Amino acid sequence: MIWAIDPLVFELAAPEPRCAVALEHIAENIEKAEYLIALDGNGLFEKYIEIFESCLVDPSPNVQPIIRILAPIMKGLGASFSVPIDTPISAELEDIYDGLIDMLDCRSKVVESQLLTIALNSRKEGGVSVLIPEEELLERHDFPATKFYTPTGMKEIVKALWRKMGIRENDCWFQIKNINDIVKVGEHAGHIQSPAHAHSEKFEIKTLGKLRRELGCYDPEHAPSDVEQEAGQVDVYIAHNDIFWVGECKLRDRGNEGKLLNGEEMRKLCRVVDATVHSQNPKEITGYLISNADDVHEYAKEVLRSYIVRWCEYSGVSIQIAFRKAILPKRWSRQDSWGVRLEPPQILFKSEP
Repeated sequence: MIWAIDPLVFELAAPEPRCAVALEHIAENIEKAEYLIALDGNGLFEKYIEIFESCLVDPSPNVQPIIRILAPIMKGLGASFSVPIDTPISAELEDIYDGLIDMLDCRSKVVESQLLTIALNSRKEGGVSVLIPEEELLERHDFPATKFYTPTGMKEIVKALWRKMGIRENDCWFQIKNINDIVKVGEHAGHIQSPAHAHSEKFEIKTLGKLRRELGCYDPEHAPSDVEQEAGQVDVYIAHNDIFWVGECKLRDRGNEGKLLNGEEMRKLCRVVDATVHSQNPKEITGYLISNADDVHEYAKEVLRSYIVRWCEYSGVSIQIAFRKAILPKRWSRQDSWGVRLEPPQILFKSEP
């Protein structure tokens, strides 16, 4: 799937967790090579550069998915798709096109016109989804909600231009998506994820951002496929100069922090450490159990000891396992936006190479 993302979605990610969750979904699928980002000309790309550079110095964990989406594009790693201009706008249509941009009262004629051009040149075999923020999000953060962001505005304009250019609608395909279309439960588009699931996603995003800053590594990383094939989904995976940090995140419901981390959660972490050691040959690896739970259950430590027997036979790699207590605001479960503070590591095991 090819996505054309309005830069406003990136700009709203820091104050709006829903935007961050939606972008996290796109980032994950880009890293799986299932999604591409559409670009057309320099206007969008230059705006993306500006956003990317500001995100690198932004402490908000909600911007981490933006870095993961844009970093491969900045590095030219093939995560973007340049939309071919098979149907350039003819001179006779330029006035109509400019008039439509004026009528839509666009914030940035360069950006919005390029999003329109991407949609205009979409074809069935490629297909483009254009991601724009909802009007209510714009109004909440004092952005002007222009006609461009109405549910039918952009789509009707593109269809009108197709008719003017003699292009059959059946030969083209594009869709307008907003944040609620991505942040959803199951197949029911337009519904926000369950609060517990959405909070867990935010917790993982915030934790990953904190740990990246601790290690001084801002490049986007996703666990290699061979690691995930052996260990399953990996919540935290950071690699920097032969030093690897991996992690298992567990968010306890408010009032349930006394439920200690159990053996299964420790086992999941140890499997990630094992898989990374086998496939990546790190010199040093730290596995973090990260949670707002009060502590680690004794049975989880027994599970860890069963892995230690195996790890002691490894040579050339230093392995460390630690618990990171996450401190959240008192009323975090009732807030759309909240921060995470990680306490210093509580070392559970450390080997020497």
